[in-house]
Amino acid sequence: MKSRTLRFTGIHDYDYSTAFVDTVSGWETKTRKPKAIVLISQHTKAMLVASADDSRHWFRQRRRDHKRQIDDDYYMVRTERLRTFEALVGYLQRRETAP
Repeated sequence: MKSRTLRFTGIHDYDYSTAFVDTVSGWETKTRKPKAIVLISQHTKAMLVASADDSRHWFRQRRRDHKRQIDDDYYMVRTERLRTFEALVGYLQRRETAP
């Protein structure tokens, strides 16, 4: 989960063309990769999801972390690849009940 100070209620009003998934180093060192990264608006509590199954569409980008005052390589995803939290829950439920 990634909590951000962005204000959005869904994909329709997410004001950026891309979203941060994780630092490249952070993602690559995870021994058990999560199924999804959940992006949470601190203002509205709305959630959007970047699916790990969609990682072939992620791309690397060098960006500035203004909070930590460092440059780092990040995995980014285009906004149109994001899904709703409800879509993630539905996907997980279908996987759980599949024979």
